Amino acid sequence: MLRRWKVTVQYDGTEYFGWQWQPDQPSVQEAIQDTLSSIYTEQCIIDGSGRTDAGVHALGQVFSFQEPREIKLDEATFKKAMNALLPQAIRVFKAEIVDEGFHARFSAFGKTYVYLIDQSDRINPFLRNFSWNRRHDFDMDLTRRVLELFEGEHDFSAFTVNVHMLKGTAVRKVFKADIEEWQGYYVLSFTGSGFLYKMVRSLVGQVVECAAGLKTYEKAVELLKTGRRVKAAQVAPAKGLFLGKVYYSEEELREGLSTPALNLFGERFFN
Repeated sequence: MLRRWKVTVQYDGTEYFGWQWQPDQPSVQEAIQDTLSSIYTEQCIIDGSGRTDAGVHALGQVFSFQEPREIKLDEATFKKAMNALLPQAIRVFKAEIVDEGFHARFSAFGKTYVYLIDQSDRINPFLRNFSWNRRHDFDMDLTRRVLELFEGEHDFSAFTVNVHMLKGTAVRKVFKADIEEWQGYYVLSFTGSGFLYKMVRSLVGQVVECAAGLKTYEKAVELLKTGRRVKAAQVAPAKGLFLGKVYYSEEELREGLSTPALNLFGERFFN
């Protein structure tokens, strides 16, 4: 019987042109499909929980696929085989055999993105590819007010790029937007049902510029109300963004909403 797999992967997106396969650029999806095809000796196509842009990383991207043929690998052996063959910038964190109806994208209840901001007066040479160096002092009270503004269901047209190319509505629901401090870094996190193209990086840019006094809270309110991307803050660089975790049940989502993003980094960035 052909089995269906749910696989959680982590990757450093620095050298990749995003998750999705592209005909003339290296992608994370291509690297994974090539590895699976080597294991099964047949072409393997995978479905990801969502796309990540060029330079964006993942602590917990999820993909699913149906075996093209039967092979006798249990979950632990499958994980070892994948990690032995994948490029070092991509690692399998967890591999599970799941029900036939599972789909990495359509079965998801929500996901968390995290963004790492380096607030020091120098660029950390070890984390330069994983954080955005901003030397401005943050007004934390204002920062939390702006983050709270983005919570709930809104039309986020002003916080996406190429909105004219959007298929369907720009309405999305953000369950939680938060900021935490950790050893000279700010960790911004956004948990929602789904996100638009470059939406999280646009929100981060707006929050950072408000926190640094370069934009006003009132401007953020106006952008959210009008949906017009006029004088919006810059889109934050891709290198600081991580797809943190994807949730596949209401229980998982509730647990994620009650867990600090720092715990997610501790669980997945340093293990």
